[in-house]
Parts: sequence; C-alpha cells; structure tokens
Amino acid sequence: MKVKPVFILLFACASLLAETPAEKKIMKRYPREAERALGLKFTVEKMTVEKFGRNARRDESDAYRHFVGTVLLADAIGPELTKKFLDAHETGPGNTKPERKMDFDNNSAGLKAVAVLKKDGPITPERASDLAIQYLKEGKLVVVDPKGMPGSPKETANKEAPDPAAK
Repeated sequence: MKVKPVFILLFACASLLAETPAEKKIMKRYPREAERALGLKFTVEKMTVEKFGRNARRDESDAYRHFVGTVLLADAIGPELTKKFLDAHETGPGNTKPERKMDFDNNSAGLKAVAVLKKDGPITPERASDLAIQYLKEGKLVVVDPKGMPGSPKETANKEAPDPAAK
C-alpha cells in the first residue's frame, strides 16, 4: 500500500505538535484519527476564544476546552480511542499535579457526556458547548484558578484590571 504524501505531511506536522513520546506513538499508530484530533484541536481552541475571549490554562476556558474537545473527538473516533489519545497527551511534563487532575477530570466528564448528548440527537459543537457551559455553571467541571464565566462580573473585572507588570 502506497502512503499518500498528504498523510506523510500530516504526520510530520502532528509529530511536531505532539508533546509526549506517548502522543507521538499513538499518532503514528492511528494517523487518520490523529488528523481528526488535530483538526478538532484547532476548532475547539477557536470556539474557546470565541466563548471566553481567552484560551488559558487552569481556568474555566481550560475546563471548557477539554470538555468540548473530548466530546467532539469521542463522537468522531470513539470513546476508547479518544481516551488513549487524551491520556497520552495529559501524561506530559508540562502540567502541575492540580492541572493534570483538572484535565483528566474534565476529559472524563466529556467522555461521560457523550452518552447524555447522544440520547437527545446527534452531537454538534453547539450542543457540546452548551453542555460545557451548563456543567461549568453547575460546578460539574474542575477549575483550578477561576477567572469567571463569559460576561460574569469577575471576568469583566479581570479584563479591566491594569497589568501591574506594565508599569
């Protein structure tokens, strides 16, 4: 079987974006699914910025991104393979223990939500987003450093506060 050049290029790009050896290994084993995961990564990051005005770590935008990304990836490639991809990603050295726990917990919530969403129809980015916001408001997603929900007084205060380092 001849490998198409587009897959070689895609794998090279995905390998550069992989943060852990485990990620590189799973991407190599499942290149088509890695392509889908990579596309969803960019889609979900864009959704996060549109919803929160930021794509941060440890806050509500991070919890939202992990939850929505997990839901959409599980719908695209199945929950078992999604868990393998996400576990490979989260084992990297870049996260503190609280960040890692937050990410694993929010990924797990996303995997469980797939069944909930499928009961009421097809999974869409909008439905995944709405459920993520609902879960954040209900305290069902883990947030290490709360900064506020979109439009909340805390978020507005955070955006308007002057940067002390800018002096």
